[in-house]
Amino acid sequence: MGGKPQISIPCTPDFDFEARKTPDSCDPEDAMKILLGVGAEYNGPMNDLAESVAHGFVRAINRQDVEAMAESMEAGHRFIDSLGAVSEGREKVLAGWAAYFRMVPDYAIVVDETLCDGPVVVMLGVARGTYAPDGQLRKENRWETPAAFRAFIEDGKVAEWRVYADNEPIRQKMNTP
Repeated sequence: MGGKPQISIPCTPDFDFEARKTPDSCDPEDAMKILLGVGAEYNGPMNDLAESVAHGFVRAINRQDVEAMAESMEAGHRFIDSLGAVSEGREKVLAGWAAYFRMVPDYAIVVDETLCDGPVVVMLGVARGTYAPDGQLRKENRWETPAAFRAFIEDGKVAEWRVYADNEPIRQKMNTP
């Protein structure tokens, strides 16, 4: 048993899905690239750009760098929180972030996995921070929750940022006397 196993997966656009025939079989690495769209004009560069913009936005959030966030946002940026509340317009959204960073000064997103589909980037991981109403970071006010973030990238900017997370961990800290 030497060499790479050959499999019959479409390696060219002329694959006949009805007959399940390929003009030639190809090696598994090439087949996987085709199935994943690696190198495809419609899937490669756009995904790379979208992922880069979304990860840059996360880095700006993790630094609480509102100026860098502003540079990454479309003027008509939409923020949708985990309860479905919508805030629209870059200045309004930035004011919300600034207030949130005062309340949770060490807020951070940890991205464990990223999925891209054209201009849409979904990041899975955790959100965490310390509720600090008086500006003091106290261990007992630290929270962490699994989270997902959906970014819609338009013209190299974040047009929409949506958060999917359980608010209960921070809510419990806020309601503790």
